Amino acid sequence: MSDVLNTIKEMYKLYTGFGWGMHIFMNMLCLFYLAFSSREEKKSTDKFFIWFSLLWAVIYACPLSAHIIMKYCEGAEVYWRMFWVLPTTITIAYTGTVIVFDISKKQKAKRILAIISVIVIIMFSGYPMHHVYSTDKQTESGVPAELERLCDLMQYDARTRGISDVKVISSDEYVPYIRQYDGSILQPYGRNVLRDLSDHRIHEILSDKPINCKKLVKQARKHDCNYLIYKTDDDYTTKNNLIACGYEIVAEVDGATLFYLNQ
Repeated sequence: MSDVLNTIKEMYKLYTGFGWGMHIFMNMLCLFYLAFSSREEKKSTDKFFIWFSLLWAVIYACPLSAHIIMKYCEGAEVYWRMFWVLPTTITIAYTGTVIVFDISKKQKAKRILAIISVIVIIMFSGYPMHHVYSTDKQTESGVPAELERLCDLMQYDARTRGISDVKVISSDEYVPYIRQYDGSILQPYGRNVLRDLSDHRIHEILSDKPINCKKLVKQARKHDCNYLIYKTDDDYTTKNNLIACGYEIVAEVDGATLFYLNQ
């Protein structure tokens, strides 16, 4: 039972990227507004969002239902995908529209202020489409071609070595795509570390130039990270230093290298 509860908490952290989950917080505020606002008429849509979200919360947090879903449906390592069922985006968009149109047409100033507030929230709370880590689609899965190939080889290598839990450290540009490739592949930090929303010692070491390979190996072993995918290109010095510190080259694809670290 305690293992299930710990997994429930851990999956929430994985979903929010170890941040504070602003979209979840906003969703809760919207549900609170729909439930307790002094509107004359409660529409069936309001009730749907409220009761569906409450039912989802009970199913997600209840150890019994969580155990059944983890065991027979999707697996404990990707239980965070339960959040995909929660209509967070639709609830927030619907509530924002309701707030704007609930204001009397005579109160133009309040309506304009509400619209501006919604626009400001959208601008500063989302993840921009044109971001340094957003790239054009190269494969059917949307994962960069060289990374998809390296992940295939990593999983094959893990099966060959009898490794059940694959945990990989990677260059910044690969972090969001590894989870997209396979949610069961573990990482020491999520994409929020790229937006300065969380800190991690491994990321700090990997961001230094040159990399302190001894410190990286120490932290990798501490966090049970058995693989490293790093954009080495022609950086033979870093490659050789990683090998000298205990890493073993598994494969190289288009300037990216897959390393294995014996724990």
